Amino acid sequence: AEKWQLQISYGKCGFINLCNTSSTINCCYNINANILQQQTSVCDLGVNIDERSNFSSHIDIIRRKAHTRANLILRCFLPKNCDSLLKAFKVYVRPLLEYCSVIWSPVLVKDINALEIVQRQFTKRMPGMSNLTYPQRILKLNIESLEIRRLRFDSTFTYKLMFGIYKLKVSDYFTARNNNILLRGHEHCISVPRYSKSVQRRNFIIDRICNVWNNLPVESTSFASVHAFNDSFTSTYLIGYCRINF
Repeated sequence: AEKWQLQISYGKCGFINLCNTSSTINCCYNINANILQQQTSVCDLGVNIDERSNFSSHIDIIRRKAHTRANLILRCFLPKNCDSLLKAFKVYVRPLLEYCSVIWSPVLVKDINALEIVQRQFTKRMPGMSNLTYPQRILKLNIESLEIRRLRFDSTFTYKLMFGIYKLKVSDYFTARNNNILLRGHEHCISVPRYSKSVQRRNFIIDRICNVWNNLPVESTSFASVHAFNDSFTSTYLIGYCRINF
């Protein structure tokens, strides 16, 4: 900061304690003699992180923003046909609910429901949809549930990590299984390193995606490229891993 002649806003600086206990850290952090205050939550690149790393606060924030924007579309959007309303939802609402979902995708049913209800209520208020159930509505509109989309994002991230598209150290996340002793499943199955069963670990993507990835159908999944992988990754398979009933 001194080299580039930038001023630091010390009042906006702090630290957060990521651990299983709620006790404070018995030490002080400072920048140029300015003592930093311990925070219960921080916002980093648009993602709100709290001490428990369960992202419930982040989910509550984006849910409220998405509800407000979805209601504005229904009230102010002049074309009242399903195609126009659905396009507006995909452009203005869904990005709020999916930004960086690989980081914060929920594992608690209450959080999954809180996100899904945004699309559930929006589709129910669309013309001719009020008498249909949510599964019937998403089938008729040819869309996927938000939970299935997040599972797809997690799987695509795992593919890119596994095949070197992301320049990250794969061994920091998982290890490939020994194909010589693999009795069933595809040839790219993974094993998750043994970590403590903490709340923080439970919300980590590798803990979420391991079973989904290892049980990809051998006969229909293509690992030739990321596009082939996405095309062969069917929603029918992902429904079996949803935490909520549609």
